[in-house]
Amino acid sequence: MGRILVAQNGPGGPIGAFETPLREAGHELETWHAPDGGPSPDIRNYGGLVVLGGIANPDEDGTLPWIAEERRLVGDALEHDVPLLGLCLGAQLLAQASGGESPFLGRLDLGWREVELTDEGAADPVVSALPRRFSGFQWHRYGLRPPADAAVLATGPLGPQAFRVGERAWGLQFHLEVDRSILDNWFEVAPHEVEAAGEDVGDLRRATAEEAPASVARAHALGRRLASLVD
Repeated sequence: MGRILVAQNGPGGPIGAFETPLREAGHELETWHAPDGGPSPDIRNYGGLVVLGGIANPDEDGTLPWIAEERRLVGDALEHDVPLLGLCLGAQLLAQASGGESPFLGRLDLGWREVELTDEGAADPVVSALPRRFSGFQWHRYGLRPPADAAVLATGPLGPQAFRVGERAWGLQFHLEVDRSILDNWFEVAPHEVEAAGEDVGDLRRATAEEAPASVARAHALGRRLASLVD
């Protein structure tokens, strides 16, 4: 089966719930730790690309040179028609690399938020694995403004939540990769972020205990769709 490159942007942001469906499909996962620096692997050697989130923002090229390198990797995947899934920061870089933008929202959006598929999303070969309405976990300060020729597949209170560029590149603003253990770790190491968002850690932990199992099941369903496209 195929090899999938996973661009990881920090030790606390693993591929999480997507690992199971991608490995069960027989694919090999190879992780590139982008913040370590250096050139990204040649995407032509892979059958798929997953670009994860992280604490960095998509406009920090001046202080984090690896951001530009990761954006270039996303552009290379688009050029070579490699199936691509971008999550949060990964989706923001996909928007930028394809001619769109990732604007500053003016505040931190953090917590479980309603996401709704558009009619195009309900017909999309990958995103249609998700229900028409569900809760997605958000942790970001920047939004999505996909290019004009992209298909907007899902929306939420602060704008687009999922989009597709061409036929084989998807961006999700919400963190579909997270499970309860990942989020418990985030709440533990960044309580100041939770406070800055006006949220309560205890409330978030309780909401996560309720929401995470269904979210992981949705990630598995979408991951199987993505896995079927990997060469």
